[in-house]
Amino acid sequence: MSRCKGAIVRSCVVAILSCALPRNAAATWPPDSSSAVPLCTAPYGRRDVQGVSDGAGGAIFVWRDSRSFTHDDVFAQRVSADGTTLWAIDGIALRSLTNEVLELACVSDEAGGAIVVWSESRAEPRSDLYAARIGPDGSLLWPANGIAVSTAPNNQYAPSLAPDGTGGAIVAWADARNGVDSDVYAQRIDASGVPAWAADGVTVCTAAGDQVVPFVIPNRDGGGFVTWVDYRTGDSDLRMQRVTASGARRLADDGFIVAGGPGFQGSMPGNGIPDGIGGVLLGWEGSGNSQDVFAQHFDRNAMRLWPSDPIPVCTAPADQQTPFMVADGVGGAILSWQIDGRDSADQHIFAQRVGQGGSLLWNENGVRVTAAPGRQYLAAITGDAYGGAILAWWEYPGGAPRAQRVDGSGTLRWGPNGLRLRDPAGATDDMAVVADGNGGAIVAWVNWDGVESTLLCQHAPFAGVEPVLPLRRGLALVARPNPGTSLVRVEFNLTDNGPATIEWLDLAGRRVASRHPVPGAGNQVLEFPETARLAPGVYVVRLTQRGSSASIRVVVTR
Repeated sequence: MSRCKGAIVRSCVVAILSCALPRNAAATWPPDSSSAVPLCTAPYGRRDVQGVSDGAGGAIFVWRDSRSFTHDDVFAQRVSADGTTLWAIDGIALRSLTNEVLELACVSDEAGGAIVVWSESRAEPRSDLYAARIGPDGSLLWPANGIAVSTAPNNQYAPSLAPDGTGGAIVAWADARNGVDSDVYAQRIDASGVPAWAADGVTVCTAAGDQVVPFVIPNRDGGGFVTWVDYRTGDSDLRMQRVTASGARRLADDGFIVAGGPGFQGSMPGNGIPDGIGGVLLGWEGSGNSQDVFAQHFDRNAMRLWPSDPIPVCTAPADQQTPFMVADGVGGAILSWQIDGRDSADQHIFAQRVGQGGSLLWNENGVRVTAAPGRQYLAAITGDAYGGAILAWWEYPGGAPRAQRVDGSGTLRWGPNGLRLRDPAGATDDMAVVADGNGGAIVAWVNWDGVESTLLCQHAPFAGVEPVLPLRRGLALVARPNPGTSLVRVEFNLTDNGPATIEWLDLAGRRVASRHPVPGAGNQVLEFPETARLAPGVYVVRLTQRGSSASIRVVVTR
């Protein structure tokens, strides 16, 4: 659910639009934890907050809202990179009906806006799926109250979605239309809000037993991978299917087995990422010595690419549950999980980085992201655009929201206990975190005071704190954003005044772009708009000076 700054051209367009929008809050993030930016303080409650990048260093948050008192609706608010709320006070309604919204999911439309899908009881007693697209200026770009994704008989629920690369989205959901058990269906909605596949969706899996908790991961051909927890054998297995841009299935008819066998094998949404070259990286919890965390890299045909099957990310005593995964920007992944009671009856959060080849790069069984006692409940994770990750959680006792940045080496950057984003003023629940593309993030959470709940947000780290570490001394380089789309900046350090070259190479070793930096020791920045014409995939960016070289991998996406 998180993107980097994106293309300079697109960001400038979004910034111009932002200047014309009504501004509802002071354009300054609070400097400490004594306050936060309010996104919604309307009466009654909010829940299920989710967020996406606006492509300009800010974020769009969506949530279920009970201000009507009789039912939940869907609202959204955009907050700029400087902490200004840009849309109507307390948010914009994506629908204005009197029936109940049950659950929702959202994704960036890759044009500064968002696509939101939700289940609702518009045709009671069944629940159907609807979707809306909201633009950078807060306008609703699809028909009022949402377009129908599926109105098949019985219930459609647990939606998940991913961008299709052309301004639309691929949606998957659990579906009880057969009246016996739950299956998985999917639909592609184009940028104009028109369903592209069969009415009410195409079949992903209709095997016997229940198939639940679907999760969509995009791939480079306009389609996507769909994972789910499958109960056809009586145990819970994790299965996967690849669906093409036209809605055709490309793996085994009722799904490829990612992890199976006795006990529980499965995960909650948030368990996979695209590899940038048509494959997918997956993480899940499964039965080992206890509930442990595993991972594997699959190509587009579901061939396993990492040597161990699967990679044991954490097999420490006690249970590790609910893993989240984000890309590290160089072909690997960072996983984090919660409810890890290996040290005591307390519950802690750990993280691990898996390299491109499947090796574990941090401490055995992971790095503990906070040394605080008590219980921490992991809520969200996003990449930091520099090879690390930013995690958000709330703590118990106290209820305060916190965030931590773990860099690519596994070092905690925001203190041993992370940043307290807000002094306790009630209980915290339903957090979302969106990367700002510069090593920081915007974190939103629901604050419950015992009577009503408000939606607040804060920037991490606090204003005036520089989140980005300088390049190390010697020949070095880093690409930002990574993954990138239509423009990537390469920041690098030269050791002396000698001539140097920066080359972009595809995986076949062919040079696809190059530059000669201005001679001179120290840090420099070069922009590569050529990224816009490159095919999606993984590229090697190599810096050479006086016979020495340094290289990194950059993922280009669409």
